Amino acid sequence: MNAAFVASFVLLSGCVTVTVSTSETIETSTFTFGPTWQPHGSLPQPLAEAGAAWEDGELKLVGGFALAAGVGPEAGGSTLALHSRDGGREWEEIASYPLPVHHLQLASIDGVLYGFGGYVGGALLPGTYVAGAGPAGWPLTALAFRLEAGELVWEPLASLPVARAAGVAVAIGERILIVGGVDPANQYPTETFWYDPVSDTYENGPVLPEGRDHLTATLTPETLVVTTGRRFESGAWDDLDSVDLLDLATLTWSRGPPAPVPGGGQAASLVNGTLWLAGGEVAEGPFAVHDEVHIFDLATRTWSEGPALPEGRHGFAAATWEGRFTVVGGALASGPITERSLRLALTQA
Repeated sequence: MNAAFVASFVLLSGCVTVTVSTSETIETSTFTFGPTWQPHGSLPQPLAEAGAAWEDGELKLVGGFALAAGVGPEAGGSTLALHSRDGGREWEEIASYPLPVHHLQLASIDGVLYGFGGYVGGALLPGTYVAGAGPAGWPLTALAFRLEAGELVWEPLASLPVARAAGVAVAIGERILIVGGVDPANQYPTETFWYDPVSDTYENGPVLPEGRDHLTATLTPETLVVTTGRRFESGAWDDLDSVDLLDLATLTWSRGPPAPVPGGGQAASLVNGTLWLAGGEVAEGPFAVHDEVHIFDLATRTWSEGPALPEGRHGFAAATWEGRFTVVGGALASGPITERSLRLALTQA
């Protein structure tokens, strides 16, 4: 992996994956914004709430809602798996995932993809998923799979200790940390799991300060930054503005300043030492999709306002690649899934 490159990728819906090649330190830079968001290619079909992985400039999406409109409980998952080598401009299909899933937790290490859990939908064989239903009524799975680069078939792995969906999977070194999400009892566990690809085993990780799903997770050389998300309790949604920081040296959490906009389904990415947090969905009262972008300075631990998206969206992907902040797919404020990818050009002043 290229040790001079700093990048981060997260799909906000909780199906989140971050893999980062980092330099020794983070340098905070000043940026000027392009005057508008520009089109940046299209997905092969509309897609939202997919698992996502970003590693060494390559972006991969697996599963998700692949319907032309609507993301309600009737929507099924997808086996679609896509690979882009240019920040989401062009895509190629790779081996289909073994199950139709959405809100999958996905990670990549040295080009190998790892998928964990998620919600399942579509035609399933008996015994291929763990019975249970989240707040939307979707069954969850604990099954996990691996895809070697260039292979045509996903290999089964040891199942998660407990089925999870809408959490995040973060590649940290040679292990993967699974954080957040919802379980079959409709609970939001604070337990996290380390997965070791060599031994194909799990062990407990650092306990998350606050359980939630549809969160974001962004990796820096020293810290894992977990933001926002939501919970469904006592018949109502609770949108969260929480920011929790995991020190990778001590594996201890600290609380950061709250995000300016609460909610789930946001997307985040690291841009030269600053965390960009975009879009998202507020579920309290009437559902609303946001277009705001806010920037978190990791050095000063302060938030500032960034350039708003052209339209509100949630359940989408975001990445920083070759100096360009890119968002891909997701569901728009009006409800439909979109196949458009949008790009904001950034230039160092």
